[in-house]
Amino acid sequence: QRVGWNLLVGTGTFQGVPVDVRLQGAVNYTNGNGPFGDFLQFIAADGSRIAYTLKGQATQTDISQLDADLTFIGATGAFAGLSGNGVFRATRTAEVGAPVETTITLNLTGR
Repeated sequence: QRVGWNLLVGTGTFQGVPVDVRLQGAVNYTNGNGPFGDFLQFIAADGSRIAYTLKGQATQTDISQLDADLTFIGATGAFAGLSGNGVFRATRTAEVGAPVETTITLNLTGR
């Protein structure tokens, strides 16, 4: 069993703006399977942020599949006025702790 917290960092593009992507959370896995809950932020170079909570499930077969719903928390700076929920989908081809390939789909409203 693996119980604990994680910090995943990467880069991406949000509305055409390069952003740092930070996912902070907690896991409760048995053999790579189980719930996870996290906070997800996109952070632009000027400090603008948009933040979400995640609540999801990890499923381990030959690869790990991580699926979660995103719930909007808030946005600041250049992202202020945006809102909307979304989905988080990721795969990992190795053990827990290895890099994940992630796709995030957001349904945004506002500006």
